[in-house]
Amino acid sequence: MKLTRNIKVMGLTVGLSMMLAGCFQETKATPQVQETVNETEAPAESRESDQVLLRSTGESEPLGDVKTHDLTLFFAHKTAMVAPDHVVGDRIIYTDSVGEIGNDVYVYDATDKSNQRIYQTSKTIGNLVGIQDELVWIEYEMTADNAYAWTIYRMKLNETKPTELAEGVSAFETPVPHLNATDEHVTWVDYEASETLTTSAVMQFSPATETVETVQTYTLQEGERRDGEYVFDYRDSEGGVIVHRSLFVDGEKATKLTTLEGTFD
Repeated sequence: MKLTRNIKVMGLTVGLSMMLAGCFQETKATPQVQETVNETEAPAESRESDQVLLRSTGESEPLGDVKTHDLTLFFAHKTAMVAPDHVVGDRIIYTDSVGEIGNDVYVYDATDKSNQRIYQTSKTIGNLVGIQDELVWIEYEMTADNAYAWTIYRMKLNETKPTELAEGVSAFETPVPHLNATDEHVTWVDYEASETLTTSAVMQFSPATETVETVQTYTLQEGERRDGEYVFDYRDSEGGVIVHRSLFVDGEKATKLTTLEGTFD
């Protein structure tokens, strides 16, 4: 079957750039996001040459069975937006916000249709990941000087009390750590910032060894002319940790995307 569609040029460009501007001064490390939207151009007139013919590649194949779970009974008094943070067998683990007073962690069992709250906090849960029956999450709250005090916890599904893995303070507008998980470990970046020095430390927790270790550390000397490296994005996978960082040499900035072990640069 042939489908004909007119293509109109909209000319809408959205640029996202990560900046390392200061919180209050140029000397403070601050990854900023700036959004630039160019003016929308007038749609181009439709021409015969603009038409694109779409052709079928054959019968579509389903990705798998879809299962629906009705949680109406568990959220009768509020409108809930539920998305799974981790799945283990028939158990779905997710977090749910409680207005302005914190977050809850729930486990929905698709076998017996039960929904159990296993943890409650008055702080904000940044994100939650899991490795089999091991849950790891970060929660934070604002301090008096507009920084964020955060703590990373771990807890098995059969436990009732979490164990603290790490803690810190995100100051000078450095971000709160975001957790990435593979089948073997959980990775995050711990930022320590001052007016003269910013450190980005890549950290990993392994449930098998029950240890937290520093994998790599990058330092950035602050001042009118910065010098050093700063991690502004990272991803973990079975193939290794990918780090996207800014490089400053005598004030001149460049970016670099590498794996920690150096197999990709």
